[in-house]
Amino acid sequence: NRAAGARLLLERHGCDFLIMDDGFQSARIHIDYALVVVDARYGVGNGRVIPGGPLRAKIVDQLVFTSGLLKMGEG
Repeated sequence: NRAAGARLLLERHGCDFLIMDDGFQSARIHIDYALVVVDARYGVGNGRVIPGGPLRAKIVDQLVFTSGLLKMGEG
């Protein structure tokens, strides 16, 4: 339960911010800044969603919610 875990960390443990992997997948969490990380060599693979590719959603649909894009590595 991502929302309950986030709430616990913020309210009881005094966290100022949370870094989440796959945070786009939880509509119940308010996102202040959304960073998409892409492997420079692999990119977004074949650009297709599961089961035809590695993406959970179309990249063009997700970029609307993205604050920044980080390319990791050399490509």
